[in-house]
Amino acid sequence: DDDKKSKATTLKQLIQTNDYVGVCVLVALDLDGGDRHPLHAALMDNCCNGSIVTAGHDQASRHLAMCFLLKKEHRMAFEIAEGLASRNPDWVDIQSLVAQIMGDTPGAEEEAAQKVASLRRAYKLTPDTEARLTAVEAEIAKRKGSS
Repeated sequence: DDDKKSKATTLKQLIQTNDYVGVCVLVALDLDGGDRHPLHAALMDNCCNGSIVTAGHDQASRHLAMCFLLKKEHRMAFEIAEGLASRNPDWVDIQSLVAQIMGDTPGAEEEAAQKVASLRRAYKLTPDTEARLTAVEAEIAKRKGSS
């Protein structure tokens, strides 16, 4: 019940800020079957191709970067997130998203590891952000181990 109430609150906030890309991300991530659900691909495709318009604020742009990441379109996700990160150096969440994108990008393992280390040095991280960075390191280690 608390989880549903939290999602409902988040959904209401996204709608109030006209962040329909964020609404799509929230719905897509909550679908049974995850990225195998047909609606997941439709939502992500429509956000990425501009059919669902991104609101003119940074949070909505962050959600668009997440859509491209979910579609495994790392270059576009990185371009959007990196632009946001350079304009918002104190926004730890977007800085960690850049590290996540780099960690998911084949061939960018070293840069991702350096980004994670620099984030740990530069910011006081929440447990949630630290967990995301640890997941990035695990992904890098898994890819290095399989190559």
